[in-house]
Amino acid sequence: MQLSTARFRHGKLFIPLAILCIGAGIRGWQTTESLWLDELHTGWAVSGAWSDVSGRAAVGNQTPCYFWFMWIWTRVAGHSELALRLPSLLAGVALIATVYWVLSRWTPCLWSPALSALLVALDPHMVFFSQEARPYALVQLVGLLQLLCFIQLSVGRSRPDLRTAFVTTTLVGFYLHYTSLLLLAGELCAWAIMSRRRSGEPLSVEAAESSRRLTSTGHQRSTGYQRSTGYQRSTGYQRSTGYQRHELLLDGLVILIGVLPACPHLWEILQRRSNWAAFIGQPGPLGMVHLLSLDVYLALPLVGWSLARLTGERRAKSSHQTAILCWWFTVPLLLVWSLNWLDILRLFHRRYLIAISTGPVLLCGIWLASISRHKQKLAMAALLLLAIQRGGMGRQWLVDGRFLADRNQDWRGAVAYLNQEARNQTLTPQSVLVGSGLIEAGTLPGGGQQLRDYCLLPVTGSYTLASSYLISPLSNQPDQPLSAQQVAAILPKRGYWALLNARSTSVRKRIDQWRLQWKRQGWRIVADRKIFGTLTLLRIELSPQPITAIYGVPATAPQDLRSDSGESSPICDWISNRREPTSIDKHRVHHRSQVDRFSIPAQCVTATICYTRASRSSKGCLRWTHCNSRRNSLALSPRAALPMSR
Repeated sequence: MQLSTARFRHGKLFIPLAILCIGAGIRGWQTTESLWLDELHTGWAVSGAWSDVSGRAAVGNQTPCYFWFMWIWTRVAGHSELALRLPSLLAGVALIATVYWVLSRWTPCLWSPALSALLVALDPHMVFFSQEARPYALVQLVGLLQLLCFIQLSVGRSRPDLRTAFVTTTLVGFYLHYTSLLLLAGELCAWAIMSRRRSGEPLSVEAAESSRRLTSTGHQRSTGYQRSTGYQRSTGYQRSTGYQRHELLLDGLVILIGVLPACPHLWEILQRRSNWAAFIGQPGPLGMVHLLSLDVYLALPLVGWSLARLTGERRAKSSHQTAILCWWFTVPLLLVWSLNWLDILRLFHRRYLIAISTGPVLLCGIWLASISRHKQKLAMAALLLLAIQRGGMGRQWLVDGRFLADRNQDWRGAVAYLNQEARNQTLTPQSVLVGSGLIEAGTLPGGGQQLRDYCLLPVTGSYTLASSYLISPLSNQPDQPLSAQQVAAILPKRGYWALLNARSTSVRKRIDQWRLQWKRQGWRIVADRKIFGTLTLLRIELSPQPITAIYGVPATAPQDLRSDSGESSPICDWISNRREPTSIDKHRVHHRSQVDRFSIPAQCVTATICYTRASRSSKGCLRWTHCNSRRNSLALSPRAALPMSR
């Protein structure tokens, strides 16, 4: 008997440790790879002075608290990829341990907490957030702790320390990410429903036992916040009044006061809510199933519950924890989906509902503990296989040795390549145009200096380009032409770099737009590209066009038209409708061209255009003559394909 008890105790210790090692190993596998765009915002926000952190966090629609913590952290641990991601990694591992600890006290089963913790360890979305230098893994952990405080206040005795912990975790979650406040919606619904029940309804044996285990207080303290109903049933469990209305109102007032300082920033974010439609669609009701992987965690529990109802099998009475847990994650989910479907507020995204992501896993663990041992083994095996198959991390690891392929932007490699080119090549272009892919970049070239700095964060934060480069941001719109300032910076070197975070179709459209823009200015371009994950690095080289390829010069003009020096000379337009010369590329010509002779006989027109080439300060003249067989019907246009002769 002592030997089996010792084995059981060793098993209870070994199983969670093994699961923690698995979870930590998977989460730490890719922590040294290149930061992706959202993480680069974190690196950029903490790379400056303390006074810069708040403004840089706000421009990215984030609260400053996490970034203040990361600013202090990076001064100790450095700015490497592992250092930036380590707080999230530790929070992700702690979440696995917390799920195991909670279910081991809510249920008497040994394997149900273990499987639930293993599901958290293998969930690809939770793994992703644990590898990301963002606050989402911390939000998951704080949200679960806030739920535990609320359950203790609802089914146990209300105590000052529990109320303080509840208010604190609510405000901490809010200032980690504003959408964490949605947790209160589900908790208020659960409290309202529970308060409508009979005032003398006793706690179930399971609820009372789990409440005793979570608090681990061997006795009940008499305080001003604890009241007995004076009513006791034959079960021997005395009912506690739980979270009273006046206590809830007082704590809610404290939370409201704590939220007020963030209201101006929240209002500023709401003014930009139209940007969210760029990456958040309007899925149907099945979108809720896919968002929180309900088909993995709740499919078998629902099937088992339905079969039990059909067969008349006796079911265990639902505990208060189960009811609160259902309301805790379903109400925010339904609320956000409804606002998104009605196009009032586009928040239906996994990141914005990250605080409730552990709810389905906990509910699955409670259901597993309620079924028989034989069914439990089959259900656990089916759940584990389903989670592994749906997660796809095993298949991805066999393909390229990575568990996750979602983060595939090699900004580190692209910046390192450009810096190497700056050191080794004297003729390399000095201008680098950066298409960050940020939603806010759609308003460029306007928006002010703060927006320009924000759109350049991929190459000015954790990964910094050499100081010899002239850096300029690009709009998200591929048909947006280059500005006059960008053209002026590009022409001295006759080339430039373009680092684009965009799809291949968008890259092709942008190249076509540039080709047309430069053609109108008398240049042709040659684009050479390198791929860094999903990033595209373009090297654009400019060369003068032949005379007949210039916009406005007829295609039928002789191919051997040359200047006095025998070289082709780029001209933007040939001649206007009013028989006056149009402007020529000011970056390559010192002054406007002059029409030396412009005669209009009855049937022929002769035009001579002289110009000065800036590159060699040499002059040249071009002359065209057009003859028309019809008298007095001559019309000149730079876009007309008139037959020309020299």
